[in-house]
Amino acid sequence: MILGVDARAANAERRAGTGTYCCELLRALAPLCGVHTLRLYLDAPPRAGFPIGEGQAEFRILPPAWGWTQRALRAELRREPPDVFLAPTMQVPFGVPCLVAVTVHDLAFFDFGRYFTWGGRLRSIVQARYATRRADHIFAVSESARDELTRILRVPRERITVTPHGVSAAFSSAPDELAQCALPSTYALPERYILYVGRLQPRKNIERLINAFEILRRSHPDLPHDLVIAGDKGWLYDQIFLKAQASVFADRIHFLGFVPAELLPNLMQRADVFALVSLWEGFGIPVIEAMACGTAVVASNCSSLPEVAGDAAVLVDPYSVEAIAAGLAAVLTQEQFRADLSTRGRERARNFSWRTAAERTLEVLLRLAESSEAKY
Repeated sequence: MILGVDARAANAERRAGTGTYCCELLRALAPLCGVHTLRLYLDAPPRAGFPIGEGQAEFRILPPAWGWTQRALRAELRREPPDVFLAPTMQVPFGVPCLVAVTVHDLAFFDFGRYFTWGGRLRSIVQARYATRRADHIFAVSESARDELTRILRVPRERITVTPHGVSAAFSSAPDELAQCALPSTYALPERYILYVGRLQPRKNIERLINAFEILRRSHPDLPHDLVIAGDKGWLYDQIFLKAQASVFADRIHFLGFVPAELLPNLMQRADVFALVSLWEGFGIPVIEAMACGTAVVASNCSSLPEVAGDAAVLVDPYSVEAIAAGLAAVLTQEQFRADLSTRGRERARNFSWRTAAERTLEVLLRLAESSEAKY
């Protein structure tokens, strides 16, 4: 079998979310392919840190162009189609003569439209509707994401396979190993902090997290913790910065911007609590990354997060700043409770493996190719 993959997300200069998924899936997939050919489509040569070397896959580097998916990639797939094409980000060329599989991470742009730009939401809806209709099979990254596919797009459940994300081994490294990737002094981190990691955009609920931090500071003035927010700018982020600047505790709120993947384990392990109180997550990779580091987690009680966190996190109502503040306080003021969450989190994180995700993905793709051959 020739398995073609749109690998651009894994080649992004600043990977997050779908980029992390694509990168780690390919890294785990390459050793499993054996007699099968892994063909990767890119719009630029592989960057330093690309997960797969030249000898592990066949690279098709197509010229960059506006509308690359529908022009360059479509032409290449029609010229020399693989047996199965995997679209890790729902970008599927029209009219390609091969089997197509698609990974759906979330459909938040349907229910949370006002948290996206008009153009971004429209583009995502068009891509999702076409990709899920055209796909011969769909991968959902959580049961929650599968439920949304059936509810919103009426996709039959039998066309969907759930392949949860994994967690890189770097996040479960021993403290002395993490010290080798120490954070640069330019980050000027406080000694004790609450941490958020993720793209800056309204759906991540960072403004309410800042409100909750203010309540925590007022109700527990003896706590030494600052709030550290790490992540690249996404969209509609201006209000997040304005909220932080207007806070009476503005000097205790730190924006780090994008943090490279190799530094994230150290950043997470040093935090006393990791907070991801998004209004919606398709999976929430940083939750299990923090757990693998042994960092206590406070997460939302909605979408995929209870499914991912299990009983190893404090789950809170993301619409209630009081509930978020209470969750943070419970972790920060009870040392034994925090230690228990750390232990449970490490155990929970062991349930999530990129190798398992890759094995399940490859199994489905092989079965898809074999069933197609049987028809003819």
